[in-house]
Amino acid sequence: MSFAYGMDHFAKERSVSLGHFLGTKHRITLELTVTDETALWRTAADRLALTGMAEDDIVECIGTACAPATVECLMTLCSSSWLPGCGLRDMDVEFCGDTSLG
Repeated sequence: MSFAYGMDHFAKERSVSLGHFLGTKHRITLELTVTDETALWRTAADRLALTGMAEDDIVECIGTACAPATVECLMTLCSSSWLPGCGLRDMDVEFCGDTSLG
């Protein structure tokens, strides 16, 4: 497939293989501090409810709003459905400690 660039110094046609853009592998590294576990739980619960999961199953999966399973909530929200057109190859969520000063 050929693309013509609009700027004068790129005016000549260039061939681009779409295969170089499809199926590429990328790594994204995030480090998060959860500041509101209830909000995190509520968002994860809403995401699971959209899939048709029953309320009892949601609680079993991510805990309750009063006692959320934070790692499971994060995994729920970081699943492959959060980035359309992508497939999640690997994910690791790890508790790294409490950042409270008290």
